[in-house]
Amino acid sequence: MDYQQTIKQYVKISEHKQLEERSRFIIKLTFKDVKVMFDPIIERILHLIRSQLYN
Repeated sequence: MDYQQTIKQYVKISEHKQLEERSRFIIKLTFKDVKVMFDPIIERILHLIRSQLYN
């Protein structure tokens, strides 16, 4: 799996060049960053649960 390509989805465009220049890099994620990544998944799961409960 190409982690650099995957991580680029969540990194600001202005920071892409810095990622490309380094073969090893560290990305610091805040709680908000992780929340933004997982919120759509959690919402979808909740939607699926609700649809099962009400059908």
